[in-house]
Amino acid sequence: MNLGNIISLDGSQNNAFKELVCQLADLNFSEIGKFIKVGNPDGGVEYYIIKENGDEIEFQAKYFLSTPQKAQFDQFDSSIKTALEKHPNLKSYYLVISIDRAYHGEYNKKSFKDRWEEWVKKWQDKAKDDYSKEIEIICLGSNELIKILKDDKSAGLVKYFFGEIDLSNEWFKDQNDSAIKSLGVRYSPEINVELEICKYFELFSKNSQYLAKIKSDFYKIYNKFCEKFDLLRDIPDELKDEVNLVKNFVSNLDL
Repeated sequence: MNLGNIISLDGSQNNAFKELVCQLADLNFSEIGKFIKVGNPDGGVEYYIIKENGDEIEFQAKYFLSTPQKAQFDQFDSSIKTALEKHPNLKSYYLVISIDRAYHGEYNKKSFKDRWEEWVKKWQDKAKDDYSKEIEIICLGSNELIKILKDDKSAGLVKYFFGEIDLSNEWFKDQNDSAIKSLGVRYSPEINVELEICKYFELFSKNSQYLAKIKSDFYKIYNKFCEKFDLLRDIPDELKDEVNLVKNFVSNLDL
């Protein structure tokens, strides 16, 4: 999955990325508190969650297709500064970006990862010194987002934002349930009709029963060969190495 292939929403991929992050945050975090989406101007965050104890978890999304430079870090500064000023109960600040923190970059000849770690320390110190609060700052990059999107419960979002086919376990379950419902009283799990075509699907899925049959048939042929021809038992010295290779190959087959 390539986050650069996200659809355009309201005229831009940036808007689509922010909406995707909003939907993921709602899907994965809203159960721990009240989820609130913020309009423009966003007060340093796109969305935030108010926990029962009043603490806030806040999210800011930035859509970049290349390593952030000074201008982008200035945006980070502006966003978190506004968040600290507008949200006195801020405890966790998630900066969600569309790329990973690589070990390379041109900004002051430091890697994005190194520059990020310095930025986190700077703002954790500022939060403590200027706002008398301790906060955690978490970066979710491309790798983390893709892991979340691979979860079955994100399949609908993947289909909408990237146009990819939903082949999740949940999708197959829904299709199966729908087929059973359509059959109505005609469906009975006790009645099972074996069709010739099933063996091909079993082969494609590496069905263990089917593979066991292949393995059994193979060794029947192999043993017959050994019985009829003593080629693999009594062989000239100059062919022993080659025959041993064949034997080793056969014994190591994972069928």
